[in-house]
Amino acid sequence: MVPMMYSPHVLELQGRCDTHSSADLRQQFEQLAQEVSATDTSAPVWLLDLSQVSSIDSSGLSAFIAGFKLARQQGGALLFCAPSDPVRMVFEIAQLDRVFPIYESQAAALAAWEQQTLEPTFNPLAA
Repeated sequence: MVPMMYSPHVLELQGRCDTHSSADLRQQFEQLAQEVSATDTSAPVWLLDLSQVSSIDSSGLSAFIAGFKLARQQGGALLFCAPSDPVRMVFEIAQLDRVFPIYESQAAALAAWEQQTLEPTFNPLAA
C-alpha cells in the first residue's frame, strides 16, 4: 500500500522513449529517488503521462523497469496514464501491462492512487 500523505510526482513525457531519451529518463528517476531519500519520504509515487509519447523501444521499456524498481525499493509505485494505441500495444506485446498500472487519464490514475486500488498485482519483476 502507498501511504496517502505523499502526492504523486507527475512526469509528462513527450516524443519518443528510445535510446536517446532513456538515459535522461533513468537519470530523472534516480534524481527523484535521491530527493525522496533526502526528505525521509519513504514512498515515492511517480505518474508517467504518456499522452504525448509517439513510440517506445526496448531501451525506453528498460528505463521504465528501472524506475519501477527504484520506486518499489522505497515502498512506492510507478503509474502510467494516457498511452496512445501504438504505445499501449508495446506494453501489451512485452506483457508489461500485467506489471505496470496503466490508466486512461491522469484523473483515473490519481483516483486509483487515492483509493489505493492500484493494479495490477502481478509482479514478475519483484526481486
